[in-house]
Amino acid sequence: MAVILVLLGFGLMALIQVPPLWQKKRWGDCKVYGVIYLLALFTAISYALNWPIFSPVKLLTLLMNTIYQYLGYHVPPQ
Repeated sequence: MAVILVLLGFGLMALIQVPPLWQKKRWGDCKVYGVIYLLALFTAISYALNWPIFSPVKLLTLLMNTIYQYLGYHVPPQ
C-alpha cells in the first residue's frame, strides 16, 4: 500500500512539473530533474519497503578521505 502511495505521489509530481519544462524545451533541466527524481523515487520506495537506505554522507566521506590521502593529508580514523 505504501509503495502505491509513493508511486501515485511521484506520478502527480511528474505530471505537474515536467510538462512546462518539456514545452519550453529546457532539455538540460529535464535531464537534471529526471536524475534527481529517480534518486528520490528509489529512496522513497526503499523506505516504503523497509530496505536499508544508502547514506550519501558515507559516499561523501569516502570520497573526501580518498582525496585527502591522495593529497598527502593524514585522515584520522573514525
